[in-house]
Amino acid sequence: MIAITDIPDQVETNQSFSIKGTTSNDLIGEQINLTIDNQFRSVGGQVADDGSWQVDFVFLSPGDRRMTITIGGETQTRNIEVGVATPSLRITNLPAQIKTLESFVIEGEADDLEDGEELLIRIDRRFDVATPVVQGGKWQATLVLSQGGQRLLEVIVSDQERIQTNINVTTDTDIITRQVWGAPSTPSGLPTLNAKRITLHHTVNVTLSPNASQATEFQRMRKIRNGHVNGNNWSDIGYHYVIMPSGRIYEGRYNRKRGAHDGINDGFGIAFDGSYHLPGSRITDAQFNSAVALCIRLCQRIGITDPTVSVSTPTAFPGRPNRNLPRIIGHRDRFNTACPGMGEGTSIRMAEIRQAVKAAL
Repeated sequence: MIAITDIPDQVETNQSFSIKGTTSNDLIGEQINLTIDNQFRSVGGQVADDGSWQVDFVFLSPGDRRMTITIGGETQTRNIEVGVATPSLRITNLPAQIKTLESFVIEGEADDLEDGEELLIRIDRRFDVATPVVQGGKWQATLVLSQGGQRLLEVIVSDQERIQTNINVTTDTDIITRQVWGAPSTPSGLPTLNAKRITLHHTVNVTLSPNASQATEFQRMRKIRNGHVNGNNWSDIGYHYVIMPSGRIYEGRYNRKRGAHDGINDGFGIAFDGSYHLPGSRITDAQFNSAVALCIRLCQRIGITDPTVSVSTPTAFPGRPNRNLPRIIGHRDRFNTACPGMGEGTSIRMAEIRQAVKAAL
């Protein structure tokens, strides 16, 4: 025979609980079978040598649930009332409108978590984008997403406790993400970027046709990353964005991580793919327009209101002297290089980009 010695009358969804009992000696070692609502079956281990047994379970849906324990042909049945658990983790503020490249704040509350405990915010079950810390039962995080569309946002305490919500991210400037062109995620251990400016580059690759296929551009992006990772021994591609002659913008290094592109790396790195140091070379109008649109977004994100005004800027020249430079600069402005092309940025239309961004801001 079997007997139930301990079973709760009421539990909540997602709450782990145990059913305990005893058996006669002839059932020692027998398998414990659990049937829920006369249809869902589960195996719960074996009867111990002293005749005791235990089944652990978690209900995911509420209601008056029927639990039947079967051991060696003997059965016992009990009902458990399952209520809806009040979530210990909640989102209290999430903007109704979220745009790519624009920062937004998500806020929430967390019960039963001590100050200093760290949460994890994950996008699309793949990308870890923030680790807010609980203080006084509340938490918040500032996020920036570069890919539009329907995205799954998760706030995670542990494998067993998380909340999920779908967010719709709109975009004015399409950016082809690194997973699309075939790159793994940026290593999470890289330093966080506190962006203060934008540095423009050129890749010095053979310039593609503006009509090049996306497959060709994908291959080019993989070539750039491979050169940076395997040639330069960097952890990832150095630029945050690459703009092709077609005008298509490609995501490089995750834009919350410090790049490897201008010797100081205290800002976003944007590269025009192609060689613009050659006499007569010039970025396409499509590249220009994309660069302006992207720089507008990035300036808005970090609070640049006039990219033409010069400010004291550290450089990588010997002695690291500061120079007065605009907030949108060329690689050569702070490092000994010919990048991003012809002098004064004429081939990448540096001055025109600054003025167009200023006008829009």
